[in-house]
Amino acid sequence: MKKIIKYFALLTAIAALFAVMSVAAFADEPEVIQAPDLSLVFSPETQLVVYIDGEWSDALSDTYGYGESVTLAAPDVENKTFAYWEADGSIVSYAKELKLTVNANTTLFAVYANNAPTAKPVAGFTSITRSTDGNSIAFNAIASGDDAGVVYSTKTTGNNLKIDGSDVTNVPAVKLTNDTAMLPQSVIDGNNCYSYKLKPESSDTVYHVRAYVTVNGETTYGDVKDVKLSELQSGVSMIANLEGFEQGIGDDLAKLTEGMHTVTYYANGGVGAPLTQAYKGTSVALRSNTFTREGYNFAGWSTEEKGKVEYKDGESVTPEGNLVLYAQWSLNYIAPSTIENTIAKAENGTIKLEPEKAAAGQTVKVTATPDAGYKLAELTVKDASGKEIELTKNEDGTYSFTQPSGKVTVEAKFAKEVKFVDVPENSYYAKAVDWAVEKGITNGVDENHFAPDATCTRAQAVTFLWRALGCPEPTATKSEFTDVTDANAFYYKAVLWATENGVTNGIGDGSFGVNGIVNRAQMVTFMARAMNGKATTAESFADVPEGAYFADAAAWAKENGISNGIGDNKFGSNENCARAQIVTMLYRYFVK
Repeated sequence: MKKIIKYFALLTAIAALFAVMSVAAFADEPEVIQAPDLSLVFSPETQLVVYIDGEWSDALSDTYGYGESVTLAAPDVENKTFAYWEADGSIVSYAKELKLTVNANTTLFAVYANNAPTAKPVAGFTSITRSTDGNSIAFNAIASGDDAGVVYSTKTTGNNLKIDGSDVTNVPAVKLTNDTAMLPQSVIDGNNCYSYKLKPESSDTVYHVRAYVTVNGETTYGDVKDVKLSELQSGVSMIANLEGFEQGIGDDLAKLTEGMHTVTYYANGGVGAPLTQAYKGTSVALRSNTFTREGYNFAGWSTEEKGKVEYKDGESVTPEGNLVLYAQWSLNYIAPSTIENTIAKAENGTIKLEPEKAAAGQTVKVTATPDAGYKLAELTVKDASGKEIELTKNEDGTYSFTQPSGKVTVEAKFAKEVKFVDVPENSYYAKAVDWAVEKGITNGVDENHFAPDATCTRAQAVTFLWRALGCPEPTATKSEFTDVTDANAFYYKAVLWATENGVTNGIGDGSFGVNGIVNRAQMVTFMARAMNGKATTAESFADVPEGAYFADAAAWAKENGISNGIGDNKFGSNENCARAQIVTMLYRYFVK
């Protein structure tokens, strides 16, 4: 009758709408028509259909607004005992009074058991889950006797799956105690609930399993379940109800569940199906939350949907009868994790990072402070893989970098600050001299003099070049030159390297000419050969003959700003190459 009245109201509203539209269509004068309020006609509604012991219940079935809370009480049925509420083939509650929120069209069944005079042995699974370590299948079963267990096989199925059968493994299950941690939707009974863990051959191996109980020599089996580990979730039951119980065993079932109460958990805006925890006695330890909600942290449990936190995970409570709990959530704020970087030990100075611990993406400032008489020669920041991270020099003399997702190592080298009296600060070679000394390419001729105008020998020139390239180790260990015989000489490895890399082949009489004075043509040729430098234009200097061995090297040096000659578009190829000129050429190539 309630549905008929509501449908009649809907039809009446639609008829009224068409009547108004018809009047507007045939009126002589245009008329402004107010749109009718259809909110009552088209408001979302859900239908709740209830069956009591297989018969539709007009009294309990009704139509409700979306999200409306409903409380149903299962009525008494003659000669039968209420067993549980069922929806979509799963048990949702063992309590006669059921509280639920209607969010969709729902059909509920109140299931009753016959009051049979003779009790029979029963056995069945209450849950099948993935173990908490993820490696095993965890079975929980309930039985009406002490001699109970699980039989399983990867081959035998159906009614052939019995104790001592072919290709069947029979294992006694471990009886649960009151101290055993409860699993979701498991009926916990210190006398009649059992558990067993099976570690499968592989996560996709299918096992056919069933629970059993033996009483007075008679074995009763539960339903066969086909299970594989890859399809199970940890803590989430494959089975939401007792399986394998025969009809007409109400007395025996009542004994197993006598004095049992339930705690029902709802996600309340989170993700996860409602879970039921059964217990006996006056107190129960609440299960740990497994619901999740994106952007929120679980705060605790409340007896109201929009209530305050009343209980925490694992808390022992003494409810009066059945308990319904709703998850409570708080907005999730995750503070960015910080990373403590490594500062390599530095000599003659100190390094400071601000902040000392930084989150990924944060700017970190590096302050390098040299000791008196020293200056910063090199500063590097490398990530965990050894890759160098870009540094930015700040106006105040500090440096900064962006913190990656992992730890970095900061390393600094400090060099003795040398002030040569013969190197004016505004000279063209001042920065080049500082750089060469810092990099260990050359020192002064004494503590206070660099001798910028002094000539260089061929041995000195190739050594400067070799050091600027990082002192690469030569393949050869013995020199073929008659004047390069002392393996301890400062130029020995440099000459070996220069020879095998085609930088120079000596002076043609079997000697290298270590003490020969190097001229400008020879120096740019050494550099071009070492760097594999080639000129891209024909433009060169006026005093460089076409076809000369150094012609391309001189053009390459001019093109790349390494040397601009001596003025008047002259290169001065035969002029001696002074110490200041050599370090300046190297500086312009490696730094500028």
